[in-house]
Amino acid sequence: MSNLFSIATSGLRNANAQLATTSNNLGNYTNKNYSRQYVTSTEAPQSGGVIRVGSGVFTSNAERYYDSTLNNQRNSSYSSQADYTAQQDGLNKLDKLYTYSSTDSTSLDKRINEFFSATSTLAQDPTSTAARQTVLSNGQSMANLFNSLSSQLQTYESTADATIKTNVEQVNKYGEQISQLNEKISKVRAETNAEPNELLDARDQAVAELSKIVGVDVIAQDGTQLNISLSDGSTLVAGSDYFKLDETRAQTLTGGTLGGTAEFRNGDLANARTNLSNLAQTVVTQVNAIQTQGYDMDGQQGSALFEIEASAPDAAAGIKVAITDPRKLAAASASDSGEKDNRNALLLADLQNQRFQIGNTEMSFSEAYASNVSAVGTAVTDINNRVTAQGKVTSQLEEKQQSLSGVNTDEEFSNLMQFQTYYKANSKILSTAMTLMDTILQLN
Repeated sequence: MSNLFSIATSGLRNANAQLATTSNNLGNYTNKNYSRQYVTSTEAPQSGGVIRVGSGVFTSNAERYYDSTLNNQRNSSYSSQADYTAQQDGLNKLDKLYTYSSTDSTSLDKRINEFFSATSTLAQDPTSTAARQTVLSNGQSMANLFNSLSSQLQTYESTADATIKTNVEQVNKYGEQISQLNEKISKVRAETNAEPNELLDARDQAVAELSKIVGVDVIAQDGTQLNISLSDGSTLVAGSDYFKLDETRAQTLTGGTLGGTAEFRNGDLANARTNLSNLAQTVVTQVNAIQTQGYDMDGQQGSALFEIEASAPDAAAGIKVAITDPRKLAAASASDSGEKDNRNALLLADLQNQRFQIGNTEMSFSEAYASNVSAVGTAVTDINNRVTAQGKVTSQLEEKQQSLSGVNTDEEFSNLMQFQTYYKANSKILSTAMTLMDTILQLN
């Protein structure tokens, strides 16, 4: 008779655990960071002598529906998507800045063409003060746009640096948080021999958020601790210890918003600044070479038309018109050839049609600008495709993860009905056992 009481009690205990777990699952239905839980039931050892019968059911602590491989795949996809999105954001800014249009009044190509068009007009009438003034005005407009573009690129760089700084702070915050959770989880397991599911969910969420910031490699140690290393192989978290990341080392990391921002800053953005500077430097060098070999209206050898401020970070930032007197433009090719000599002005105008070594390629000024714009456009197309493709991968992995760990209300409601019936059945067994016991006592 005592065995019947024991069986009924273990069944009630199991049913209660199942109902509590199901209720907890339903209560966390809207919590996307929650992993649904389950209770494992195992048969208790049989008892008795000649006739052996069951002894009820053992009830385990609640555990999570969880797949570490799937979780790591999803986090890796988060990292790649955030990386590509950060690059996309930066490249879209460059694309907007450099969008090529021959009719756009803010196009650098148009300003360069206007400058050389003014030198061509000067060649037609080298005595015209108005034509000379237009050369200087258009030259200054061109220089101003070089300055403006360079300033905007520097702003993008400063913005990227600020983002990287913020990302480093976030990486360190999550690193510390994960190390603390490692310690808490280890302590709870040691003291209770149970799974601290809420702490495990919190740690998984912290790792997921960390993955969106920077690429990580996660390794489970002793089934309790998570050790985390970064893309350069350095350790961020080792058990209950974490190691701070600094901004200098962060520039070399890949993955996540941090990696994507660093790649844009040190890649496409740096290339855009270099290309713009090379173009400005070549314009200055070639124009000054012609200007200084000619003679002005006073028969004096020409002085540099453009100069680059020594304190400027690059040629595009520092280019400016060096002369203010239109008479100083060297349109003549000889000191005694008279004011109508236009041969040097023709050489200036012809620079527009010539090709020079700009960076590593021989091309004209217009070709150099178009090449810069084309490079950005190609990069934008490529990164847009990557963002779209990676977004699909991320969605698929999230669906798989939610299918495994997310709460399905239909399934949980079905379980609730089943476990209610289960509880009632065990209550009936207990009631029957008590009735039988009363009968036996009455017989005595």
